[in-house]
Amino acid sequence: MNTKKLIAALLCVSVLAGISGCENGFLKRKKAAKAIEGIMEDFTDAVEDLDADSLIDLTDWDEDDRISLRIADCFDFSDYDGLQLDYYELFISTVGIEYDMADLELSKDEAELKVEYSIINWEDVFNDLSKLGPEMDIRDVSEEEYGTKTIKGKITFELDKDTWRITQVTKLDEVFSFKDEGPFIGERDPYDPDPIGPGPVGPDPVGPDPVDPGIDLDALYSEACRAYVSHLKEHEAEIKKAESIYHKNFVFLYDLDANGVLDLIYLSADDVKDDYSSASLHIFTYNAEKKYVDEKIVVPEIAYMAEGGSFVIYVTQGAVVVNHTNGEEALQHVYTEVYSDYNPYTNIPSFDPMGTFRRDVYYDYDPETNTESFKYEYFFARDGVNFNVCEEATYEESVGFLINNAIAVTGYDYLPIASDFEYPLTKISIFDFMSFDTAIETYKDY
Repeated sequence: MNTKKLIAALLCVSVLAGISGCENGFLKRKKAAKAIEGIMEDFTDAVEDLDADSLIDLTDWDEDDRISLRIADCFDFSDYDGLQLDYYELFISTVGIEYDMADLELSKDEAELKVEYSIINWEDVFNDLSKLGPEMDIRDVSEEEYGTKTIKGKITFELDKDTWRITQVTKLDEVFSFKDEGPFIGERDPYDPDPIGPGPVGPDPVGPDPVDPGIDLDALYSEACRAYVSHLKEHEAEIKKAESIYHKNFVFLYDLDANGVLDLIYLSADDVKDDYSSASLHIFTYNAEKKYVDEKIVVPEIAYMAEGGSFVIYVTQGAVVVNHTNGEEALQHVYTEVYSDYNPYTNIPSFDPMGTFRRDVYYDYDPETNTESFKYEYFFARDGVNFNVCEEATYEESVGFLINNAIAVTGYDYLPIASDFEYPLTKISIFDFMSFDTAIETYKDY
């Protein structure tokens, strides 16, 4: 073979190899796109069916990962009934998911797809509910009447042992944020966080009425709300920073001390310049005598980005309780801080600290036997700082009494699961936080 023929032959082989390589790469991309399209169809079905398990099966998440628990919480409406559930089911029926596979950004083993969620403008529905209350007819609520809003997000994928899996879903929890921002919907004022209205919660509290019966309670109620709105605006940056970091709402008003006037609860970022800042809990009451917002409870760094920062706030007949957890998987500290909800000697609620219980939970896993084990230790501190060992029976009797006599959960970032000692709290009235903006809009005209 002469030189020209040899060169021609080599060029031919090179071109054919290039064509074969391109074709092979094209087929791989086509195969990946088809697999991801199938995942998206299953993802859409899971969202429409509120099937958290099926959605999580499409991901590389563990079922106890924080994001998995958040998705499960978004899809869980078992705690709602009556008109509240009717409205939520109506909102859910309007949820839509749109995406274009032509927008798929695909590399060797990673992919990203833009998605656009849609849902009825439920904020406008809630605004009308705040004005009309029970006179509003749910049959008048429709997408045609209120329109829809869109939420843009993205889904990322990764190839794991020849199987594509979802690694990240953004903005899906925002689609279901009406659960967090929505008011109680029933026969009372839908924006009144107190399920019984002004006056004592449940049976008459032990001791004298916290508010002098000669006081104009309605006027005081409005006065307190206006003061809270002013206070919230002063701390807007810190509160909104916390909501941005943790993608949750962190403001609520509730009559914690059963004196007929709302109290203010919120979380704020400890450092507004830090995108990973911890957040602290603040609880305020309105001092009727001195006409100012009075901070009563502070729990520093109750929320933080690492695993373990979770909390539940609840009230009993006689106490305000803040239950919060910190630590790591191997050792979790569960604190139950107890505060009195009235002062028997004055008309001003005190929220005096009554003591703090602590439960230490040691976790261990044996890979050889594939078994998990837990060990518990119990402590109590009268001053909330200097803890002494507490008998298990004493702990369970004392904390169990609080839990079993709880009236309402008035704020949380994570509800207890069935294996938790605090699980009975999931069976009582549970109120979600409002966003900062919703709280301002709700109470600005009181």
